[in-house]
Amino acid sequence: MLKMTAILAGGLMMLASPALAQQTSSGMSDSAKQILKENLQKRDADLAPLIAQKRDLQKRFDALLTPSGYDETKLAATMTEMRAVEAQIVGRTGESMLALLKTLPEKDRNAFFNSLKRPGSPSRAKPQGDSGR
Repeated sequence: MLKMTAILAGGLMMLASPALAQQTSSGMSDSAKQILKENLQKRDADLAPLIAQKRDLQKRFDALLTPSGYDETKLAATMTEMRAVEAQIVGRTGESMLALLKTLPEKDRNAFFNSLKRPGSPSRAKPQGDSGR
């Protein structure tokens, strides 16, 4: 279950830009597009503090790397904090994805799943009646 959540979380993280969200909602009903939009807005608001924290940790990490050397203890501690924040981001994104799947109308889920798969993936199903042209 954790692996699936991480995979789904990765898919939802890809929806960071409005263009990708628009592409992902292709083939979905208007009500499903609204559900997706609201889910992404909530996810973005929930993740904002963690993303800011990750940015601050990255700045601290960068500052610890100096031409004269580095403090291994501080560097290791910062890296541990960075991994913890990244894990929280992935976890919350996965939770957001699972919440989205529960609220999407069943008929729209396949279009949503297909949008998360890489183009050309053998498992990327074509909509019924699509001859592939």
